[in-house]
Amino acid sequence: MGAAGGGGTSVGSAGAGASFGAVVVNDSWSVLADREPYADTDFVGPRASTLGTAGLTAGLGVGAEWTFVPSWSIGATLRYANWFLPERCLPSKSEGCDNTTSNKPLPLNDPASLSGRIDMVALSIALAYRIAL
Repeated sequence: MGAAGGGGTSVGSAGAGASFGAVVVNDSWSVLADREPYADTDFVGPRASTLGTAGLTAGLGVGAEWTFVPSWSIGATLRYANWFLPERCLPSKSEGCDNTTSNKPLPLNDPASLSGRIDMVALSIALAYRIAL
C-alpha cells in the first residue's frame, strides 16, 4: 500500500499466501482413577492416555497491517485450511478396521481420534509496538 493522505505517518500493507504440510492431532485424557489413584503406588509414565492422529493439511490465508503512528501498528490475519485425516471405517468396507472403534488404525495400530476432512478457520488480531535495535 502506501502512505495515507494528509502528510501523516500512516502506512499499511496486506498479503496473501498458501500452505501445505502435515498435521498431528494429539488427544490426551485421564479418568478419575488416574487423577485420584486408589493406592500411593508410583507408576512410570504419565497418568493419562494419549492418542495421536496424523494427516495432511492445505490452506489459504490473508492478512493486513496498519502502522498508525511511527512505533505502533495493528493487524489481522484470517486463515482457512482443510485437514485430511484417515477415513472412518464403514460397515460395508471393514477391511483393515479395528473392531473396537469405527476408525481405521494408524501405522502404530492406534485408532484415529479424528477422521475424514476437517475444516479449520483461524482469525488473529495483533497490536504491536516496535523499538529500534
